[in-house]
Amino acid sequence: MGVGISIHNFSIYKFAFSYLPPEQERDIFCILDEFDTMGAIGDYSTFISNARKFKIPQQIILQSEALLSKYGENSKNILNNCNVKCYYGGLGDEAANLEKILGNYEYVESGYTKQRPLMTSSEIREMSNELLTLPSGQKPLKVHVTTVYKQPELVRKLNLRSQNPQYVENFTVSYIDLTPYR
Repeated sequence: MGVGISIHNFSIYKFAFSYLPPEQERDIFCILDEFDTMGAIGDYSTFISNARKFKIPQQIILQSEALLSKYGENSKNILNNCNVKCYYGGLGDEAANLEKILGNYEYVESGYTKQRPLMTSSEIREMSNELLTLPSGQKPLKVHVTTVYKQPELVRKLNLRSQNPQYVENFTVSYIDLTPYR
C-alpha cells in the first residue's frame, strides 16, 4: 500500500531521522517520481546521504541527470548516493559519460590486441527496449525491457476490467500509523 506524503513539509524526514531504528524495524521506502518537478528540496543531499542508516531508502526518478543542476555541487553527492542507476536509450550528454564509466575491453583480431568501449555513446543512445543498469560495486547489466502492451499475460489481466463495465473500484486514502513500529 502506498502512502502519499508531501515532501515539501519534510515531516516524513523529521520523523524518520528522529532516532536510529533497530534492525527489526521496517524500512520506509520513498519513491520520488518526477523528482525534478518537486523543486529543490533544501538539504536533500544530506537526506539521501543518511537515509540508508535510518532505513529510508530513496528512489529518485529523473528524465536526465542534468535536472539535478538546481542542487549545484550537491548534485554529485545525490548521484553518488544512488546505489543503482538505470538508463534508457535516447540520452544526451549522459551517453558519453556512460561510455567512460563502462570502460573498455580488449580483444585479439588478426594477431593484434585491440581495445573497444564496452558500449559506445551512440550504442547507448540508440538502445531500444533495453535498460542499462549500474549497481554500485557490481558489473553493469544490459537488460531487455518488454513494453506493457507486448506482455500477453499482463494485457489479459488489464483487460479484465473492460470486460466487466459494472466493476467500479473504490479508492480511499489512509495513512499508516507508524507509532506501533517505534
